[in-house]
Amino acid sequence: MDFGFYSRNGSTPDLENVQNSEFVSVDIETSSNEPVTAKLYGYSLSIDVDSAYFTMMHNGFFEQILDDDTKIKLGHNMKFERSIFKRYNVTMNNLCDTIIAAHLLEEEKLALEALMWSFFWQTVDHKPWSIYKKSIPHSTPQELAEFFWTHSAGPIMLWNIFQRRLRAEKLWDCFWNIEMPLVPVLSDMESIGTYIDTNRLESLGEYYRH
Repeated sequence: MDFGFYSRNGSTPDLENVQNSEFVSVDIETSSNEPVTAKLYGYSLSIDVDSAYFTMMHNGFFEQILDDDTKIKLGHNMKFERSIFKRYNVTMNNLCDTIIAAHLLEEEKLALEALMWSFFWQTVDHKPWSIYKKSIPHSTPQELAEFFWTHSAGPIMLWNIFQRRLRAEKLWDCFWNIEMPLVPVLSDMESIGTYIDTNRLESLGEYYRH
């Protein structure tokens, strides 16, 4: 199995723990931010805040983990992640999205690097992809795991804070019962499209023009 592993505390890879974990945090690295056309280079996975795996497509073991509806898939902007993975025949459901949690909690900035800086600037050096000097196709999985570990570990760190605040501000039910079920729906609409009654649309246009 071709993957890189990075650990801040010197631990060794334990795929059995990944397989048995109730959740997995994921972050993808793509050629652009366009979900319909972006190429997926690879992705980072974490089940704790101190370590991460990085693997290229296609990796059957990790894809099976992401395709498992019993596991919570945690991440930042999961609509995009889900839409990209679905193009590669991996369907992620049972989602937990820290960007939506941040929005509900009225955080001023929603980008992962901004939130990581805001909450963890003294202890975590979160690096955006824009400063990565090598091209991903010419990097080893190990190099990518070391650089991108906070991209998947970061949402775990944020979620440890946000879940307490969502409960305290009585937004917990809204997050889980309204916002999270909507993410796969929007992802599918974005990927597949929706039917439009063009005749009705034209008649409405004529109505509002006069």
